[in-house]
Parts: sequence; structure tokens; C-alpha cells
Amino acid sequence: MKLLTLQSQILREKDLELAEARRDDALKKAKYEREQGEYQLDSAKLALAEANASDEKIASEAKKIVLLERQFTAAEKLFGRLKNIQSNPATADLINQTEVDKQQLMVEQLSLQIEQANLEIEMSQKSADRAKELANNNLKTVKYAVENSNEAIPLQSLNAAVAMAQQALEMTQIKSPIDNATILDIIVREGDSVTNQPVMVLGDTSQMHCITEVNDLFLNLIDLEKHNNLRARITSNAIEKPLMGTVIAKGVMIGPPSLKDPNPFASVDRRTATVTIKLDDSVTAVGFVNLQVEVEIEVEPGAFE
Repeated sequence: MKLLTLQSQILREKDLELAEARRDDALKKAKYEREQGEYQLDSAKLALAEANASDEKIASEAKKIVLLERQFTAAEKLFGRLKNIQSNPATADLINQTEVDKQQLMVEQLSLQIEQANLEIEMSQKSADRAKELANNNLKTVKYAVENSNEAIPLQSLNAAVAMAQQALEMTQIKSPIDNATILDIIVREGDSVTNQPVMVLGDTSQMHCITEVNDLFLNLIDLEKHNNLRARITSNAIEKPLMGTVIAKGVMIGPPSLKDPNPFASVDRRTATVTIKLDDSVTAVGFVNLQVEVEIEVEPGAFE
């Protein structure tokens, strides 16, 4: 049950809104960064796939070298036959020097093409290896960043700040620590300062009790171990008829009475202890909290029956 609200509630509500806004902003930022990271992850995977595709291109170039080598072998064989024909006096007139030179040039051109192709493949392979290594490293970096994106958010401290703000807001509302409490007295009013002082008096009036002071000379007559159902009669000019109850406890602390004896000739050094009586009629007693009454306690069970 909420009893009252402190003036600081508005400020604490703003503090809570601020803490929640900071947490929401951090979560939104983390979500955006995670989405960007996933996009970069896709790009990194694509770059790795492209780097791996270079192997197919290199393999295709290697097949061209095989063809060039076959052409070179055939051209070299033909050049050799032409040289043999030219060097033989019997067949020297069948071929002229131009054809021989032309075939020699073709052999040299094919040899140069093979050398250049091998060099290009070697450079392409090195470039492809570097590209794959770079793509792999980039993929690992981006993947790690995406997987650990949530850890980059100080979510624990942000949640703690929200919880603290929520607790501070709840502290601006004073609630009853007693279930079904009854407000017995209001000490402060709207606008009063409540620092280090009570604001109201509460009580559980579902079961009313009477606390009476008994002179230490008569405490031995109240023996709850032998008689656990001693009855008591409570009277006062404020109530129409006596209230009845049962003695449920006897105090062990002896001290001066809290109320003065109305008899001016009574002893001033008398000592008393408190006795608690559970009332049968709590409904009537609710309207007389702290009422000063006179109490009669039976010393023999059944005296009031």
C-alpha cells in the first residue's frame, strides 16, 4: 500500500528515463554495428571466393602453356628437318634460306611466349596467394568482430544504472511495511520535510491487544505455565461495555510504571511489568487505540464466567 510520494519523484523519473535511453542507444548502436559487420562479413566471404577463383584462371593459363609447348616442340622438329635438308647437298636446292629463317623465328617466338607465360603464372600465383591470405585474415577479423559485437557494449553496467534509477524512483514512494495496515496517525502534511522523522503511524488492527502494567507484587499470581487461559476484563468510560480478552504474555523486564497512579498517597517507588492481553472483540477496540483503561485479570481460571 502506497502511503505518500516524495517531491523528488519527478527528478528520479527523469533519471530513469535517461538511464533507459542510454541503454537503448547503446543497443541500437550495437545492432547497427552488428548489421554493418554482417555486411562486411559477406563482402569478406566474396573477396575470399574471388581470391580462390584465381586458381581456376591460373589453371587455364597453365593449359595454354601446355599447348604452346606442344607447338614449340612441333616447330622445333620442323626447324630441325629444314636444317637437315639444307645441310644435305643432294637436297639443298629444295629449300631456301628464307623458309629456314622463318621457321627459326617461329621457334624463338614460341620459346619466348612460353617463358613469358610461365613468368605470368608465377606472378599470378604469388598475387593469388597474397590475396587469399589477406581475404582469410580479413574474414577472420570481421567474423570475430561480429561474434563479439555484444561484448563491446557495457550492457551489464547500463542495466545496473537502470536498476539503480528504478530503485531510486521506488524510494520516492513510501509504502506500508504491513499488509492491510491501518493509518493511526498522520504526522506530516503535504509540503513538510520528511528528513529523519516519521511521517505517520501505522498498525495492524486485525487483532487488537491490550498492554497493561501489573505491580511486581502480583506478578506471581499470573502463572501462564499453569494456567494458559487466564481471562481479563477491560473497562473504560469511553466504551459502552467491558471488553474481554485472554492473557497471552507476561513481561520479564521490571521497571517504573509509564502511567502515574491517580492516588496521591500511592507509593512512588512501585515497580511493574507489562502483561499482554489478546482481545476477543477487535472491531470495537479499533476505535480506541492507546486508550487508557482499567484491567482486571482473573487469578483463577473461570472467575469471570
